[in-house]
Amino acid sequence: MSIANWFNNRILVNTANWASSVAIVFDPPAIDAVSLPNIYQGTEYVFTFTTTGTDPVELILTGSLPPGMLVSGKNLSGTPTVPGTFLFGLTPKNENGSGTTVYFTITVLPVSVVTPAPLIIGATLQAGNSGGGSPGPIKIKLTKKVKRWPTM
Repeated sequence: MSIANWFNNRILVNTANWASSVAIVFDPPAIDAVSLPNIYQGTEYVFTFTTTGTDPVELILTGSLPPGMLVSGKNLSGTPTVPGTFLFGLTPKNENGSGTTVYFTITVLPVSVVTPAPLIIGATLQAGNSGGGSPGPIKIKLTKKVKRWPTM
């Protein structure tokens, strides 16, 4: 028996006693299509893609990832620095060839900044426990203007 040819992910084997050949087919790798969750600007993120096929499977990137993020191995990771919606494709590749490109969308949401309302001298602030068991609301009255914030 001898190996006659290797092409297109097939091995053709010729036998000494037979006038025919045997084809052995290796399937290329694949990547599972999933919906990626929204992520927040400035927040570290890691997602591992699921692939089939003989490892190692390399993921080839097409399109644009959010700035601050990268694909390494089967992981999408990093800390996105810019909000927006980004479309990218990943093509799985291994020793048996390349699979079909799967496209993903990821949305980076901006970080919300909450600015508290200014405190007014003479105003009464109330806080309490609405769950019961509390002696009642706590009242705080600001009577003196703070000239500077204390340092720690």
